[in-house]
Amino acid sequence: MNAEIQTSVFCPENAQGAKEYHSIIRIPEAGYPFGEQLDAVVDALDSLVDREGAEVRFVRFFLSDATNQQPAVAEALADCSFPVSYIQQPPLDGTKIAAWVYSVDAHESAYAQYWSADMASDSEGSEAQMSEIFRNYETRLAEQGMTVADNCIRTWIFVHDVDINYGGVV
Repeated sequence: MNAEIQTSVFCPENAQGAKEYHSIIRIPEAGYPFGEQLDAVVDALDSLVDREGAEVRFVRFFLSDATNQQPAVAEALADCSFPVSYIQQPPLDGTKIAAWVYSVDAHESAYAQYWSADMASDSEGSEAQMSEIFRNYETRLAEQGMTVADNCIRTWIFVHDVDINYGGVV
């Protein structure tokens, strides 16, 4: 079994920065065991990592059973040099795993980029968790001489039971 890779390239006409590559790695048909699907996705990811001229900046895995599958994915990627995040959001096609790979042109970057992933908190309640996560994020940025207000372009926040936890998150 092989995974499919679909890639879109973002390159504004007057690009000051790098070309962006957004790749989705997916399994073409459901029904295979998770281990086989994982092997196929990792093989496809390896081909993107080895792609000349592009640097992988992060990978986000979408899993059907993140609690049980995340350790196997983390083990398969033990030697990777980019941030990886895991989302409990199964692919809609009935497969058990898919990956979004964000890469940039290795030769055209006008900006320094700093990435982090898989930030979480064990604090009690969504407000305390968000406060802790953002304090840690601010500390990481400060170590690079940056602030959230001046240097943060994007954040993705995934919230379990958003209808219950929304108030604390915002």
